[in-house]
Amino acid sequence: MASSEKQHSPFYYQGEYRNCEITIDIIDDQYIGESKFHGQTMATITGDTFEETLQSLRNSTDQYHHFRQQQRKTEQISDSDYYSAMKVILALVTPSQRRLLLSHLQEPDYQCDVDHLLKVAELHSTIQLLLSYADIARKLSDELAYVPPGSLSVIDPTICVLMTPTGILTNRAAYDEMRTLQLRPEVAKALASMTEYLNV
Repeated sequence: MASSEKQHSPFYYQGEYRNCEITIDIIDDQYIGESKFHGQTMATITGDTFEETLQSLRNSTDQYHHFRQQQRKTEQISDSDYYSAMKVILALVTPSQRRLLLSHLQEPDYQCDVDHLLKVAELHSTIQLLLSYADIARKLSDELAYVPPGSLSVIDPTICVLMTPTGILTNRAAYDEMRTLQLRPEVAKALASMTEYLNV
């Protein structure tokens, strides 16, 4: 019996950009690219080179998220929004990042000591830890179509869609003081109802 699955060329590429699935293949000597968000095709692009096609798909994805953010400005983020968004991104984060999120749920105020978090995530520096949180936050921000305005942070204001601006996020000069990170209550509440997805 012949397989009904689509056959790809040896040059087939599949990747992820801003929570969107990106695929590129060569058909009749042309690069054909497609981006999908939640399984829905957002763009189909033809290019002469792989780099051109990939960049065009990323540009299209950026424009799509910008449009969503403009729409979000008039809407409040609900508990169900956080739940839906976290359920999606938990499939995109690493096991190390899931362990970090689970650690916060085990504390009464969702606030953890940085040294404990470094051990949990098997990281070696505070900067590495912050970069890991920033990566989760960017995924959450794209899923919610929301960037918090005027937030204080070390790396990227977007991190405050995930974390409260306390502890080391507001103490840029000396990481040796106030060495804590705190998960936003809205995020923690969403995660608390889906702990089965945090198993690593």
